[in-house]
Amino acid sequence: MEQQHFSIIRIKYQIILAIVYYLTLLSLAYGFGAFSIEMNEAGIRVRNAALAMPLMTVFAVVSANFLRQKSFVSLSQFLNATNAQKYTHVLLTNFYIKVRRLKWISLLIGFTITFFYLYTENLLALDLDPLIMFMNISAIPFWGGCFYFLLNLFYITRYVVANYLDKDTLDLFSIKDLKPISDLVIYNTAMCACFMAFTPMFWFQKSVPLLDIFLVGLLFLCFALYLFLPVFKVHHAIATQKKLALTRINEAISELMTDGVETKHMEIFKQPEDIRNLASLISAKQEIYASSEWPIDLPQGIKGIIIAISVPLSWAAGAVVEGIISNFNLF
Repeated sequence: MEQQHFSIIRIKYQIILAIVYYLTLLSLAYGFGAFSIEMNEAGIRVRNAALAMPLMTVFAVVSANFLRQKSFVSLSQFLNATNAQKYTHVLLTNFYIKVRRLKWISLLIGFTITFFYLYTENLLALDLDPLIMFMNISAIPFWGGCFYFLLNLFYITRYVVANYLDKDTLDLFSIKDLKPISDLVIYNTAMCACFMAFTPMFWFQKSVPLLDIFLVGLLFLCFALYLFLPVFKVHHAIATQKKLALTRINEAISELMTDGVETKHMEIFKQPEDIRNLASLISAKQEIYASSEWPIDLPQGIKGIIIAISVPLSWAAGAVVEGIISNFNLF
């Protein structure tokens, strides 16, 4: 209870810091003239970046921390459900140590991308316009936050597949124990969809090629498929076990029936033990045949479908809002 209280306080503290960061960068962008420059192509690009970059940065960093906490809870629930509590401390400690390294890796990536962009655009100078210098500096936490979020998604999925979904924890009747894992997959995909939904902020009042929209949508689809990798692995393992179990049962029934045919007038089925064996095999076959191969139930499947269409719907809504704003000349 004390640890949960501490986590809630920490989350509130992170949200307050995120709001302060966003408002600070927004105020600085306003002070440097990001919203009062000429609205040509370059001016629109600067204004959109001034609005989008700090917002996506705070969302990415705060969401990455949420992802980590959600992962702790889901993985602990899964280990408890599968009676593997003895591995809880080792696995979660190892997970925590490796996830903490991602922030430094992400910051290094963000700095590298920004430096490479400035170098290729000949913007590595101290006599630039203050607004351009401000935008260049704010790009470092932007790229760092984005990669911090994406690397957390990538590593959490990889860690779950490598350490939790093995033959010792997967069997035909363990689907219900996998609900924490499937909930984690849905949660991660939802957070990824929310993150990608901010992308059109960079396109506001700009002519965006359809190819760019297609590529961003394709990127989200590929990443979402990767996030569902635990679900696909469980389905493959359960389907294989189900097929083998049904094969063995069919062979046992066939053998029993063959023995019955070879016995005159099938007298073998007059023995109560043989009748019970046959009934038990048929019952087991029906139970296995009816068992689900997917760790995601109907409500979770509906959530997955809604998440899958949320990104294009958000872009369509953004296009409508942009049209309304343009018609009323609000910007």
